[in-house]
Amino acid sequence: MQQNQLNQDYKPICGADVQTKPIEWVMQNFIPRGMLSSLQGLPDVGKSFLTGAIATAVTRYDGELPSPDGTMQPCVSGNVLIFNSDDSPAHTTIPRLSAMGADLSKVYFENPDSEPMTFTDERLPALLEKIKPVLLIFDPIQNFIGAGVDFNRANSVHPVMRTLERLADRHNCGILCVQHISKSAANGGGGASVSWGLGSMGINRIFRCVWTVGRLHDSENPYRRAVLSAKANIVPGVPPAYLFDLNPDSGFRWAGVSNEITAKDLLREQHTKQGRPSEQSDRAEDVIIDTLSANGGEMLSADLQSAVAEHGISERTYRDVKKSMGIESFQRGRQWFVRLQKTSCSQSNEEFLQCEPCDY
Repeated sequence: MQQNQLNQDYKPICGADVQTKPIEWVMQNFIPRGMLSSLQGLPDVGKSFLTGAIATAVTRYDGELPSPDGTMQPCVSGNVLIFNSDDSPAHTTIPRLSAMGADLSKVYFENPDSEPMTFTDERLPALLEKIKPVLLIFDPIQNFIGAGVDFNRANSVHPVMRTLERLADRHNCGILCVQHISKSAANGGGGASVSWGLGSMGINRIFRCVWTVGRLHDSENPYRRAVLSAKANIVPGVPPAYLFDLNPDSGFRWAGVSNEITAKDLLREQHTKQGRPSEQSDRAEDVIIDTLSANGGEMLSADLQSAVAEHGISERTYRDVKKSMGIESFQRGRQWFVRLQKTSCSQSNEEFLQCEPCDY
């Protein structure tokens, strides 16, 4: 019975029947078509400006990425679809793209009057079929994972990312996801840069290219930034660091390449200022905040502890960090739940987790 069901429901593909195809690029050796890529970095280092420059280059087809020999590499021309939950198109994104010289007739945004989009949304395939974007940008990634998906559990987030991966392949679209990096990585204790992004490592395993962007802390040029490869297993050799300036007067400008810069250089000033607190404590705090956020601000105590343990964090560290963060335990029926203690703050749990620091 099970064998008959297997024959009817699942048919494996024979390797001899698979038609191979070459890798195509949105921007050569930077963002592949039909695959997922990531751009990660600290807040306010220029991630959105960089995605805007990439989107502008695609709409203009003028080759905006420096190659190792100093010339500009070609990119494809086409439509760009942008989902950005942090910036308003009318107030921020469109004025920025317009200043960069983008062809706005080729740029599309999420309708603010519609329900927010997620990676598994049934509307997304139809939207891709209609717009046929060469490039699709999600900024930041955690806001599009979807409710009920644990951002820190590989077995929860992996099916969602695979769904997005299949969409990229089916529509031959390069998908670029913007990621924030963890506090432990920002403080110099995040290990290899490919693991710096918030959330489960199951996320970065899906990306074919992962790029880290940050300031260079150059006293002679305070506007200098760099974007370095953290993962590029489809690119021949090791890509150089791509340099760019983010000057408030002249705007975004590419500034060549370098083979001398490392990812740690992008965190050096942050690391020097803050020192190196416990890496496990920082990671535990990141996991607790992200997990509670993904679950509306409260969840079963055992589930939160399991999420933290999955990241290799000890039970003792979890208890200490939970206490220092003011995590409140409460009983509902026969089960114990946890939430971030709010005292007299009137916001919902989810709003409280996302708000700026206040007196509470």
